[in-house]
Amino acid sequence: MHLPSSMPSSISATMTPRTTLLFIPGAYHLPNHYSTLITNLQLALPSLNIIPVALRTIGSTSAHAARTRHDDIALVASTVTAAADNGDDIILFMHSYGGCPGTEALAGLSKAERAKRGRPGEVVRLIYLSAIAADTGFTLLQGGNKTPAPFIIEDVGHFSCKS
Repeated sequence: MHLPSSMPSSISATMTPRTTLLFIPGAYHLPNHYSTLITNLQLALPSLNIIPVALRTIGSTSAHAARTRHDDIALVASTVTAAADNGDDIILFMHSYGGCPGTEALAGLSKAERAKRGRPGEVVRLIYLSAIAADTGFTLLQGGNKTPAPFIIEDVGHFSCKS
C-alpha cells in the first residue's frame, strides 16, 4: 500500500515494533465498523500493533445498557496501562465519543508519572478524529443545550438509542 504524500514523516518514523495504536471508537460504533481503516493501517504500517477497544457502553444488550462512561474510562485506562507496561509507545486514535473516555483515561499515565513509579512505556500521540477533546470530567450533556438528541434515551449515567 502506498502512503499518501501528505502522511507526516514524524508519524511514520515512530512506527517501531514497540508502537501500539489503541483504536477507540465513537458512540454506537463497534470496532468492526472501522475494519477497512484498521486493515489499511495494518497493510501500510505492518509493525504497528493495533488494538481496537470495544467500549463497554456500546451494544444492544441489557449488560451494555447498565454500564456508564466510567466503565469505558476504566477499560481504556487498563488497556493503555497494559500496553505501556510492555514498554510500548502508545498512540490513542479516538473517534467521536471515544475522545471522552480516551482523554479521561490518561489521568496518572503521563511519561513523568510513570517514570516516577519506575514504569516503562508512554503515550506519545493523541489523534482525535471528529472527536471530543475535553477536560477531565466533561460529560456530553455539559456541551450544547444540556439535553440529549430526541433519538437518545437518557437513564442515570448512560445513554441508548430509541429503536
